[in-house]
Order: sequence, then C-alpha cells, then structure tokens
Amino acid sequence: MGLKIRTPQCETLATGLGRLKLKFNICYMMAKQSLPFAKYPPLLELQAHLGADLGTAYNTPDSAKVFTTYIAKSLRQSFLNSISASNINFFIFFINGTTDSNNQEDELIVIVYCTKNNRTEELNVCTRFISVSNPTRGYAAGLYECVREGLKFMGIESVNVESVLGVSGMPVLVGGGSDGAAVNVADGELKGMMQRTLPWLHWSWCYAHRLELACKNAFRSPLFTLIQEMLLRLYYLYENSPKKCWELDSITESPKEVFELPKGGNRPVRSQGTRWISHKRKALQRLLDRYGAYIAHLTSLSSDNTVKPDDQAKLKGYLRKWKQPKVLISTALFIEVLKPASILSLTLQYDSIDIVYSIQSILKTIKSLKYMSDKYPKEVGADQDR
Repeated sequence: MGLKIRTPQCETLATGLGRLKLKFNICYMMAKQSLPFAKYPPLLELQAHLGADLGTAYNTPDSAKVFTTYIAKSLRQSFLNSISASNINFFIFFINGTTDSNNQEDELIVIVYCTKNNRTEELNVCTRFISVSNPTRGYAAGLYECVREGLKFMGIESVNVESVLGVSGMPVLVGGGSDGAAVNVADGELKGMMQRTLPWLHWSWCYAHRLELACKNAFRSPLFTLIQEMLLRLYYLYENSPKKCWELDSITESPKEVFELPKGGNRPVRSQGTRWISHKRKALQRLLDRYGAYIAHLTSLSSDNTVKPDDQAKLKGYLRKWKQPKVLISTALFIEVLKPASILSLTLQYDSIDIVYSIQSILKTIKSLKYMSDKYPKEVGADQDR
C-alpha cells in the first residue's frame, strides 16, 4: 500500500484548481441563466461570504468572459465528437429572430438531426442551439452572414458545395427553415441565396406564421386601421390607471342586474403580439362585448373637469370616430372572418401535429372563408370603408 505525501506545492495546486473549478461553474450557471458578466463579482463575493477561499485572481467581468468562451469551445468540441461518433448523415438548420434587452434584433440558429437507437431501431429527433448573431448588413445579406457564422459551429467554413460536402466525418446540410416572412422565403432573398450555392437544399417555413402574415395583409383597409387604432388607444388608456379601471368596472355593474354580460374582464386586451390572429381576435371580441361600457366611460371622461382640457379634446375626437355604427358592425364582421383562420393557426401550433388533421383543418378553413366571401360581397366592405 503506497503512502501519499502532500507537499505545500500540492496544497497550493489543489487549492488553485478548486478555485478555478468554482469560478468556471459560476460562469456556466450565469450563461445558462442569461446573466450579464457584471454579476460575476457579486456572485464571487457571495461565495466568499459563505466561506469559500477564492483568492484575488480572475475575479473581474473580463475573466468571466474568458471562462465562458472556453466553456463554449469545450461544449462545441464535445458536441462535434458526439456527432462524429453517432454516424449521423444529415442535418437541417432553422433561423429565427429574437430581441435582446436592448431591443436589438438577433438571429438564432438551431440544427435538427436524427439519431438511431440500434437496439430498438427507433429514430430520435434532436434539436441543438448553435449560435446567436446580429445582422450587420442589408437584411437578407445579413441573415445569410448569420447562417454562415452558425454553420462554422459545425465545421463548415463557407456556404458552398466544397465546404458542405468536404467536412470528413460530419453530416451533410440538406435543408433550412425559417418563419414565413418574405425576406426569408422569397426566391431573391435568404432562401434563394442559400439554394444558389447549395442547389439540393430543401427550404421550409412556418405555415402558421405565413397564415398570420397573409391575414395581416388582407386586413389593410381604412376601416380596419380605424378599429386597430381604437384597440390600441383603449388598451393604453386603461393599462396603467387603476382609477379608470375601477370606474369602468362600476359602469358594468348596473347592467349585470338586468342581463348577463359575456364572461371575461372589462379592461381592453392587448391586440399586438407574436400570434397576430389570436391576439387580434381576442381584442376585437372584448371590444364588441364591452363596447357600450367603453363609449359611456369615454363620454364621461370627455366632460370631466378633472381631466386636462387637451385630453378632453382628444377623447371627444376619438368618440366622434368610434361612435359611428360601422365601427361596431365591422368589429363583429372581422371577428367572424378571423375565427376560421384563428382555429387553423392554433391547430398548426400544437407540439404534436397530425398531418391528416392539419390538411382537414386547411380544407375546412378554405370552405368557411369561401362561404363568407359569397355571403359578404366586396361591395359591402367597400361601402363600409366609405
């Protein structure tokens, strides 16, 4: 049995390694929780308060950046090694926009690939985040650069046939995906730029997002613009005013003694959001259900001496536009038109999608919209706009 002798140098080395491990672990946690590097020194102070001996070296935010960079490189290499060992032949990538705390547009790149269980012969679909980049050039060209930077993670140095097919032991890029925006799916934009260099590339996009963009474009009319303005003004009127919300609630209390109001709150609903159809339809439904209460409250506020004269004038101007009969009638019409599209959009956003059921939903939506197109001729919408 050997005898282990610990020298002062060994003690120092062990302590130094322990300090570095703790600091690397803190940086890993910060990256996973999306914490800024400025939080690194306070976290070290907390560890010191709990009795950890962290020393004085590598205690700055810049050191945290260095540690996080090495962690990312290590994870990347570990991922590439696992890809090579798994005999994966193909992969696809998806690009999607995101916004950071400074409202700066960034692009996320994720890859999707399949692994096979040799024992059960089952295929497992795996998704892996690989990069986030900020477009620095013209929009389509900037997205192309973001994709190229993301593919470097996979060892692909350039978006061309030689680079994509020339990486030994790595899967081949066979497809790309994005949301339904024209800058992604048009032939002259990102999709076309990628397919010109990689002709075999199959491109797909989010059907639900494309549907929402189509509805948004179809509703470009002066009347719908007026209703959108009403939804927005009402939302911000009540958003940060408990007093106005209380007054609105008191207005709706009296009718409840006579008849039952539709379920839900009284405050206007936010009409903007990533799910355009469902947000808009929900806001329109609340407007239709509480239209009388909103108009009554605005009428009261427009003659209230405690309200500033300028604000009174604005409210009176809004009332002149919003009390027109076509606003209420068109709100009900827009809700009916958006209903089938809203159901289809939610169907296409389920985590598990049934292809047959999705096709049936599309056919039902087309049938419903055709019925409404015959029921409400274009002349009706033109008259309403006038």
